[in-house]
Amino acid sequence: MMMNLFYKRIHIIIPTILLVIFTFTKNFDSPYDRTIASDVVGYYAYLPAIFIYHDLSFDFTKQISEKYYVDGRACKYEFINYYNEKGVNKYWIGLSILWLPFFLMAHFLSCLLGFDADGYNCIYQYSIGFATCVYMGFGIYFFRKNIEHFTRKNNNAIAAVIATIFGTNIFYYAIVEPGHSHVYSFTFLSVFISSIIKINKQEKVNYIIYATAIFVATIVVLIRPLNLFLLLFALLFVLKSHEIKKIWNEYFSNKLMSISVLAIPLLFLFFQGALWHKQTNFWLLDSYAGERFNLSVPHFLDFIFSY
Repeated sequence: MMMNLFYKRIHIIIPTILLVIFTFTKNFDSPYDRTIASDVVGYYAYLPAIFIYHDLSFDFTKQISEKYYVDGRACKYEFINYYNEKGVNKYWIGLSILWLPFFLMAHFLSCLLGFDADGYNCIYQYSIGFATCVYMGFGIYFFRKNIEHFTRKNNNAIAAVIATIFGTNIFYYAIVEPGHSHVYSFTFLSVFISSIIKINKQEKVNYIIYATAIFVATIVVLIRPLNLFLLLFALLFVLKSHEIKKIWNEYFSNKLMSISVLAIPLLFLFFQGALWHKQTNFWLLDSYAGERFNLSVPHFLDFIFSY
């Protein structure tokens, strides 16, 4: 009975445990222990820039850095790259989109409780950790469903969930640095795989499921562009070649619907391009210009044994 209840509620129980740990281990008074820090400063900056400061040059971060941080840790120079001598936020908007409802809630509570509604007080900081645990709950739910599909055994699904959450760096990124992209990539890749499984099992073409899969895939890429390779890997892992061909043919069986569904990624990518254009006057650019992977020097042994 208890085991069955744990199995059915594991997507609620584990995120709740992690949220409690996050709440009681994070020192919100310390300028060295901010949730919005490091890469998260760039992922998050779109929200206060658009809704509070109306400043996509991100000059407001200098004042915020002096108020809440040390050593300029929230300044725009932490996340700004230069494209044709114009500054652009190198991070894409995916996480800001996912954080929007939590940001608005934090902004409302800040105004209601008399805090400075500046986008960076302790309520905003906490909201990011809270959001991470909420999205992790969805990720665990769909991840468990995916494992069930492949193994047909509940015990295997529970073991896989526990091993993944507590045996990988997802645990760390849930309670220590919850604003990074890792938990969100886990969640939306799990939802994407679940959507692909449903598409493959459907007997009649359902464009709602196709729209869901394409929407989720778009969010995965907007979280981190390199996630595109994970999407391709997921397709090849879940589907056989003839199944991919079948899904492709079914999708384009109705030209009007198939083209309409493709408007979803185009809409989000247009918004990303509009933000780039506002910052640089270019609709399409490489926001990570100058940053590359050097695969010829992998530092494999350093990765395993150093630090």
